Amino acid sequence: MDASPISDVLSHQIHDKLRTRYSELAKEYDPIGNIIAVFFHDLMIHFSGIIIHRHALCSYEDKIKFPWVNKKYALSPFRIEKIEKNVVYKQSRLVRLIKKNCVLPIVGGNSIPYGDGQQRLLRQILNVGLGFPEQSEVYLPHLSSQKEYLDNVISELCDQFSIGNESVIRQNWQRYMSVHTSEFQPSIKQNGAILGTRINLHNRKLAINFMQQQKEVIGFTHGEISPNVFDEPVFNYSDLSLCTTVVDYGRFTPRSSRCEPLIKPRRILKRSSQVIRKTFNVSDSITYPDLSNSSVLYIPTIYQGNFLYGPSHG
Repeated sequence: MDASPISDVLSHQIHDKLRTRYSELAKEYDPIGNIIAVFFHDLMIHFSGIIIHRHALCSYEDKIKFPWVNKKYALSPFRIEKIEKNVVYKQSRLVRLIKKNCVLPIVGGNSIPYGDGQQRLLRQILNVGLGFPEQSEVYLPHLSSQKEYLDNVISELCDQFSIGNESVIRQNWQRYMSVHTSEFQPSIKQNGAILGTRINLHNRKLAINFMQQQKEVIGFTHGEISPNVFDEPVFNYSDLSLCTTVVDYGRFTPRSSRCEPLIKPRRILKRSSQVIRKTFNVSDSITYPDLSNSSVLYIPTIYQGNFLYGPSHG
């Protein structure tokens, strides 16, 4: 990859543009039932991916799944023939019946962190007791107008970052929006939802559907460290947003942040990693220096192949 920081700079500009357009749309319609809130991460994947692959020194021949892109798409966007909804895992008829008629009045989403091989009993209880919707569309008020708004935002991004074949990109996104959205509000009987990271589109759709009906949504951050440490856009528009209660690792609270969550949770509950506790004993006698003014090297997650997005990733 090109070592130039240009991809990160442009990725931040994409993020800032989307946050501005999200805020404008929230004033006109709704901060929760907001089409940019639904697709924020997908838009970042798509457009920052185009930027990164455009500056990449090599290309990967792996297939892509929208909204992910590859170098060929980045240089000359083309029609994506197959727009998929969600991965449906094969389950027995009995398991599907149990999950459809959940024991607990709560549904579960993807990527719920049970711990690294721990809490097996808890995992089994929740797998049986929670309902796990396989497919869901997100309800958005004034759907046609919101789609038109996002279509205009996509045109602005193409123009601002000199991305060709705008009409093709817009058509891909129109089909993607249609697959995941609905103008009909679902009837939700459950009292709330427990979700893993809201980077996951399925989790975001569940969160928005439940929050629009004033239901409790408990969202877990992912990883073994507080996302506040990194102060990156991805954590603020996903892990720290789209829930009424966020459950976070550790006790770290930043003095300032580059960007705030799209939708702030009502409560923030801190936790300590069970994986760390299993290895290290907690001690009140351990002290650590103030690192707020230090220069720290951060080595980000390295995604393979075409699974690249920015800023600060890959």
